[in-house]
Amino acid sequence: MDWNSLVGTLSDKIRSQSSQRFIETVLKKHPVELYLPENTFFEGSIHVEGLIRLEGKVNGKIQCPIAIIAEKALVTAEIEANCLYIEGHFRGIARVSFLYLSKLGQCEGNIKTNCIFVEEGARMQSKVTIEKRDNPPPSELATPSENQ
Repeated sequence: MDWNSLVGTLSDKIRSQSSQRFIETVLKKHPVELYLPENTFFEGSIHVEGLIRLEGKVNGKIQCPIAIIAEKALVTAEIEANCLYIEGHFRGIARVSFLYLSKLGQCEGNIKTNCIFVEEGARMQSKVTIEKRDNPPPSELATPSENQ
């Protein structure tokens, strides 16, 4: 899958879509590979090759192509992803190609991105660095087989 192409397509179309349509578009094309439900606490490192949806509490490091932080989630982490959608509370460091902060979302920390979209009503108290889009992705996300 060409994640950079996906990020480009999403960022080009996102201006005219609501957050719900954005989520539906992503989920139709990319089923959830890892799901952490509400009332779940996870501490540690997460590395997956697909989409993750976080609804509980997470502390640690996350590497994935697409991460969704749901409305009731509380995530304190260092995240490397191509696309990060925040509807809940994120605190930490994010290196992402595309960041979408919904009107319900809260973001605190350091953000490095190529493209950012913030809905009216969102809360953000972060240092944000926006890089040129033609730069390489924030990290080369190695597959588990490449790590061995």
